[in-house]
Parts: sequence; C-alpha cells; structure tokens
Amino acid sequence: MQYNFGGFLRDTLYRGTKHFAKYAYLKNGWDVWAQGDILNTKSTLERSDFFRPKANFAMPFLRDSTGTVFWKAGVYAERERNSRLAKNQLGTGPDTLNAASFFYDLAKIYLESPESETFNFKTSYLRRLDHAPDGEQFTASTVADELNLTGDWQQSRNSRLGWNFTWRQLAIRDTTLTNLDPSDTYLGRLDYTLNLLKGVVQSATSYEIGSGQERKLEFTYLQVQPGEGTHVWTDRNADGKVQLDEVEIAPFQDVANAVRVTVFTDDFIRTNNVTFNQSLRLEPKAVWFNATGGKRF
Repeated sequence: MQYNFGGFLRDTLYRGTKHFAKYAYLKNGWDVWAQGDILNTKSTLERSDFFRPKANFAMPFLRDSTGTVFWKAGVYAERERNSRLAKNQLGTGPDTLNAASFFYDLAKIYLESPESETFNFKTSYLRRLDHAPDGEQFTASTVADELNLTGDWQQSRNSRLGWNFTWRQLAIRDTTLTNLDPSDTYLGRLDYTLNLLKGVVQSATSYEIGSGQERKLEFTYLQVQPGEGTHVWTDRNADGKVQLDEVEIAPFQDVANAVRVTVFTDDFIRTNNVTFNQSLRLEPKAVWFNATGGKRF
C-alpha cells in the first residue's frame, strides 16, 4: 500500500494539491491492484480537476503440476477526467469547460498464456467511451471497440510462427462534438521463419492485411504555352474554359498546351491493403566454414 501527497502554493495566484494512492496484491499468480491520482489546481484565470483511477484483477487457472506455470485471465478498467474550467470573471454564471478538457472510460478483458520460449498467446477485448466538453459538463462523443490477438509458436529451433491481429470499430454518439467519422478497421500480420540444412537455407515469409482511408483525388487541367505541357486542349464549345472532355494526351510535344494538376479533396475513401513478402537466402558458409578446396569460395 502506498500514499503520496504534494502541494504547491503561490500566494493568491496559484494553488495546487496532488494525491496518489495505490494498493497491490501479488501472490500465487493473483494480480490485483488499484491506484488513483487526484490533482486540483486553482489560479486567477482557471481551475482544474484531474482524476485518474485504474484497477486490475487477474486470476490464475490451468496450473501445471509445479503450480508455477499457469494461464491468466483478467479485467482492467481505467478512467481519466481532466476538467479545465475557465472562470467567469463577471461572476454572473457558472464556470465553463474549455476545449482542452477531456474525459474517457476504458474497460478491458484479457487472457494470457504463461510465458514460454515455444508458445505465447494473448487476446483482449477493449471498449473506450470518450466524452467531449459541452458547456458546463461532458457529453459522450465517441465509443470504440477493439479486439486484439497476438502470439508466437516456435515448433523447433528452425521454425517460428508469429501473428498479430487487431480489429477496431468507432461509433459516433454526437456528431456536433467531434470531427471524426464512423469507421471499421482491421490490421493483421503473419510472420514465418524457417531454417533448413543447418542454416544453409533461410526463409522469411510475411503476410499483412489492413484497412484504412486515403484522400480522394481530383484532376484538373491548366492552359500553358504550346510545347510546355503534357496534354492538348481543344476548345470545342468556344467558351474559353478548359473542360475535362476537351483534353487528351498530346500526340506531339509542340502542340501540348495544357498540364494536369492533382488536387487533394477533403473527402476520404476506404482502402483495403494486402502485402506479401518472401525472402530466401542461401548461406553455404554455415556448413562449409572450415572446408578446404573449392568449397572455400
């Protein structure tokens, strides 16, 4: 058990106090602890209240015969509330939260295998609820759900498989309090390494998938002096304006009187990405290190 207290006072200009407390119970695989931070400040222009409690409860199960190796399942929770209030100098109304204030709640359940050189596995599910300042109070703005799977398996000294997968979904509770858009994203990676013939053949395989978004592009054309562009523009309707259906790739450089310009818009489009990498390396030196004759080369 632990408790700390601190304070800073500067006449009537500033006053701040800080409290920290922690309790932990770690025994026979049980991992139980809770802690909290409280910080209160007051100055001539604003006052702030910061509160951050955290708690974890994990229990062991599936012990081996020795009782020292076991799986672990747990629950973790966290809250962080940072209220920064601008003082009403006229004294005619309540203090209001400024834009730097924030508040969120987070909860997670998880499962972990015992640490091992041959097999490791972790999975967790997390939910986070964010609030945004709304006048004198906080209002729920977004909620995010996240699932994670990670681990590795070493079948032998020469073979190892590793994986990491994350899925995240973001929902909007109040569109007036955030500029974010609802999203459903995922990211996964699979790695496999293999050594054969005592290290002579070394293989590494990587497969990655992911989703995201990128800015939508628009193309426009500008008129330039003949010979200085890449496209040719023909004013078919005689309106003096460059239009998309009046531009084509110039057959000859001397008639190229328009250039294409890329414009980034404020719109985003969803993307799905797949990456595959394979490398193969031959190292005869691994077995011919002390060889004589032609094998030395």
